[in-house]
Amino acid sequence: MPVDLQALYPRLIHLMLDTVFVVDRDNQIVFVSDACEALLGYQACELIGTPITDYMHPDDLAITRASIVRVMSGHPHYDFRNRYIRKDGGIVHILWAACWSDEADARIGVARDITAQRQAEDELRFLAHHDPLTRLANRAMFNERLDTALAAARRHNHPLALL
Repeated sequence: MPVDLQALYPRLIHLMLDTVFVVDRDNQIVFVSDACEALLGYQACELIGTPITDYMHPDDLAITRASIVRVMSGHPHYDFRNRYIRKDGGIVHILWAACWSDEADARIGVARDITAQRQAEDELRFLAHHDPLTRLANRAMFNERLDTALAAARRHNHPLALL
């Protein structure tokens, strides 16, 4: 007996660990997969009909609006990162892949939580310049700051003292 794949698609979307969003021209959420509850803390029924921009971190609105314009112009965006505010007030870092669908007259995006990855990257950046035990600046940071200070002293023809 042949399998009706069209009938399976909605169930498959809700099985995804990443969240699927469909957002209309007016930035209203028209569909969101069940994974959104783990991502943002909201059930799908709480989000549908609301502006997606309501959940974006205010510091990321400008870059996100630029990405929205890009996607609505027919240019997919597969590596966009921004932050959203969870229902509990926490911040989640998201990696997006999004494209415009003429058939749906909407943006379709898949969002992945990269908060843990972002925290690990931040920790690695910190450890590159700090001692892991004392959390004090290390030799690499000292050398970078000394090079910067020496360059500034040369540029402005000022003396520099080092203790």
